[in-house]
Amino acid sequence: MTAKRESEAMQLRGGLFLAIGALLWGTAGVAAKASTGLEPVSALSIAFYRLLFCLPPLLAFGWLRYGRSFLKIRPEHHFSIFFLAVTAGLYQIFYFAAVREAGVTLSTLVSLGGAPFLVALLAALFLKERPSSAILAALLLAVPGAILLVGLPGQIAGQRNPSLGVLLAACAAFSYAAFALQSRKVAIFYSPVQLVIFAFGGAALLILPIALMDGLSIPSRPSVWALLIYMGLLPTAAAYLFFFSGLKYATATLAGLLTVLEPLAAAVLAWLLFDERLGPTGVVGALLILSALVVSSLGARRAQTA
Repeated sequence: MTAKRESEAMQLRGGLFLAIGALLWGTAGVAAKASTGLEPVSALSIAFYRLLFCLPPLLAFGWLRYGRSFLKIRPEHHFSIFFLAVTAGLYQIFYFAAVREAGVTLSTLVSLGGAPFLVALLAALFLKERPSSAILAALLLAVPGAILLVGLPGQIAGQRNPSLGVLLAACAAFSYAAFALQSRKVAIFYSPVQLVIFAFGGAALLILPIALMDGLSIPSRPSVWALLIYMGLLPTAAAYLFFFSGLKYATATLAGLLTVLEPLAAAVLAWLLFDERLGPTGVVGALLILSALVVSSLGARRAQTA
């Protein structure tokens, strides 16, 4: 296998890992809905618990696999790791603050729709990534598809402060874009286990005082705790292990593009588990996302055979 073919094969593997991670993210919303249906748990509390519960198994595995030195950070990367933790925490804080001001739908539309384009723009400026024509076409299909799948907002007059909410959601999108770019820069130097621990351990410490001021929920039902633990293990720990593994081989732009798989997975699970039917616009959105995946994969195969 030539060096070029090997590089392209690695990029395909990276894209697969990123896609699996995004699909796992999509299960978090269903678990959150199930938990809040059993007992009121604030959104910020859910964000804190999922970050907290992802850490113990990874710390145990890292200690057994790498020894006590696995938490060592190279001096030249201290700021980069700190930046990862801050942007991971800020995404959660900005997003849930946006939800409080403008509601779930509008906040999700802005943060989800803006992130892929912001990642592509910042990656071009700072990482010198030049997205292929296939990736650009996929972005133009995937982002409107995600917006249609999430659903256009209805009446927003009853929301507290929609303008502020949109601004906060845009900050959430920017935080994710910055997180993705910084992750791409340091992914080759550390194992995925190390990066998840560094990023989300720091993010949990950042969110904790805010969650306490907001009124940290302490559920009484074991079933709710089980769902929170699930959110820590699968949509957080496992999903970001795949995310960081994928970033060793794939571009940050592709990572931004594949975030649209999250609402697709959530929509399918909501249909299967809660009998939530997609309307006509949702079906069109799902088809656009699938079309984007076909376009990006065909572009990758064409590059392999060129």
